[in-house]
Amino acid sequence: MSEVVLQAIVDKLEAIEIALLKQQTMPIDDEVPRSTLIKLEAFKSELSMIAAKVRISNERLNEIWERLDSYILKRDEHVKNSVTYHLHLNKSLRISLALFICLVVLLITCMNTYNSTKQFEANDIKYRALKMSGGKNLVRLLYYIDSSYNFNPDSLRQTTIQQEDRLAEQTKLLRLAGEKERDAEELKAKAKESR
Repeated sequence: MSEVVLQAIVDKLEAIEIALLKQQTMPIDDEVPRSTLIKLEAFKSELSMIAAKVRISNERLNEIWERLDSYILKRDEHVKNSVTYHLHLNKSLRISLALFICLVVLLITCMNTYNSTKQFEANDIKYRALKMSGGKNLVRLLYYIDSSYNFNPDSLRQTTIQQEDRLAEQTKLLRLAGEKERDAEELKAKAKESR
């Protein structure tokens, strides 16, 4: 804005100078108008120097504003509006947690092994009790089963499974037959009552 004002002052001074130069064509006898003209020219040169300084300072000011704008843009680019949470665990805490998990897995494995061992011991005691309390035929049967298992364990396993399946099927059929017999008796009783 000051630049515009200074430019207007310089333009007016140039207009005054032109007017004075037109008057100068007339002979000037007075020293006063000539001294005024010299003063005006000095003032004009002084104003033009001030205008140049103002232009320079305006240019510098514009340059500073541009730098500030670029710094603000750079700063805004680098600023992130996000929050990142990091969970920092101590090294000793991590090691303790890993050891605890290993201990739990080891305890579970030991418990399963203990239960299996107890089951095997129970089966062993039952087998020995059958051998001791059974008659001659039961002891022969147990020896026969032992030798069959030692000779071909897969065959004994398959025949045992087949016999168990056959026994389960027989039990199922007997249960169904018993239910049907009861239903038949109930129907006979109802038929006698209705007569």
